[in-house]
Amino acid sequence: MAAYARLSLLIAIGTFLVLAMFQAKRLQLRDTTTAFEKSAIQSVTPAETPVQIGAPAMLSNKQALPSRNVGGILVAIPVQEKAVLERLDPIPQPTPPPEIKPVENKKQKNYERWRRVYNSVITSAGVFQTNENALVLPGIIVVSAVERCKLIDGKTWPCGMVARTSLRGFINGKALICKLPDVPTEKSFTADCRLRGRDLALWLVDSGWAKASPNGPYVNNQIAAEQARLGIFGSPPQGVETTAP
Repeated sequence: MAAYARLSLLIAIGTFLVLAMFQAKRLQLRDTTTAFEKSAIQSVTPAETPVQIGAPAMLSNKQALPSRNVGGILVAIPVQEKAVLERLDPIPQPTPPPEIKPVENKKQKNYERWRRVYNSVITSAGVFQTNENALVLPGIIVVSAVERCKLIDGKTWPCGMVARTSLRGFINGKALICKLPDVPTEKSFTADCRLRGRDLALWLVDSGWAKASPNGPYVNNQIAAEQARLGIFGSPPQGVETTAP
């Protein structure tokens, strides 16, 4: 019986000691937690930070942060600082390309050059018809192919047709050398033409088959042809019929 009582006493004492040690440990843990909470609260306590007027407000590292209780321990939740918006300069717009002006069509010089003329048709004494243009000899008054000349007795004869026939016989189908523009701008234009180096306009005036233009280079040649009664200034050639008035 005495042994049982002694065992119970020892168990009670051991239980008391265990409880005492547990309580001491619990108190120590609570003190440690309290000190940690105070330290955390002090670390996040906002300080009086002066704010500069006119400057953007910045969050200080010492401003209060929200916290939560995790297992009896206050855990601070970090808060990210708000980024300060900075106004950037506008993006420069690309410079538009320079305006391209249309190229002005400069008028090219229309040079005159000596060229060979083949197979021209003599429509009148002093007029040559090519495929596209009519060439008129310069410095003369052309006698039309249908013109008739009047004799002293009043009779007429086809002097224009005879003048054309005479020029055809003189050329005899040979190629002419004429001074023509690079690009003809008109259907009919004057052109100096030559045959074997002879001026055809001069030949017509000397032969009396064309009249000289006033103040032209062949006036004296016409006077000589009139005095010699050549061509249209004289009688019709033999075989040419005359018509009574």
